[in-house]
Amino acid sequence: MSHLPGTDTITSSLAKILRNTEIFSGDIPKTTVFRVDGKLLLVYRADYTAYDSDLLDG
Repeated sequence: MSHLPGTDTITSSLAKILRNTEIFSGDIPKTTVFRVDGKLLLVYRADYTAYDSDLLDG
């Protein structure tokens, strides 16, 4: 498997973040709450699908 430069740093940083992160359902429908280093982040679920603009015309 090929190794990309800098991925060790990214992987290490991600591991540190995930070690200090809790994920749970919020009280508001369609939300997820992340607690990262004791701070809360509320995320509303949305569809971020990229559609070809030709499919939307017409």
